[in-house]
Amino acid sequence: MNTQVRTVVAGVLFLGLAWVMGQESNAVGIRRVAGPARSRPERAAPATVALSSGEGHAIGLEPLRPYVVLTGSDSAVQKAECLRITSDADWQALWDRHVAQLGRIKAGRPGAPRPQVDFQRCMVVAVFGGATWNTEGLRVVSTAETGGEIVIGSDWLSYQTMETADKVTPYAFIVMPASPKPILVQVDTRDLRERADNAPPKWQDLCRLSGTAAR
Repeated sequence: MNTQVRTVVAGVLFLGLAWVMGQESNAVGIRRVAGPARSRPERAAPATVALSSGEGHAIGLEPLRPYVVLTGSDSAVQKAECLRITSDADWQALWDRHVAQLGRIKAGRPGAPRPQVDFQRCMVVAVFGGATWNTEGLRVVSTAETGGEIVIGSDWLSYQTMETADKVTPYAFIVMPASPKPILVQVDTRDLRERADNAPPKWQDLCRLSGTAAR
């Protein structure tokens, strides 16, 4: 083989080798390492609450959403009671009782300002737990209306402490659409084990408020 032919063959072999190396290099450059598949977390469906009677039988109710719920653990009202408030005068009187702690009103100093409520359209259902222990307030689980009454399902926000229990006076002011119908307030009485096991609510009547004259 003469020198010219050997040069041509060598050039062809060099170009072929360069092309092969380039292909391998490109393959490495664009290759993606396959990892574990990542699934998009599914959005949980809105929770629904089936309000039931004390015997655990579901009853048909129309949803009735409260406008706002004010709750806490430091009311001046020391005895358990439930009230329906339908006027500004009654609301002011109840609020003064509620904030009378720490000697504010007795000392002539104003208490916390009361929230303004439009009693032409609203009413306040006040629930006081009285003097008790380890309770942050009252959670409203559901509010609904039947043909004859309004049913409020609630749950005391209780907690545990290691040594000394906290003395509290929990309360809730439930502002909801005005209605003359009787009101039944129920409370969930499940114990810690039943809650951990996701057992259904065990409703117990907390108080019942008589109906009022239609406005």
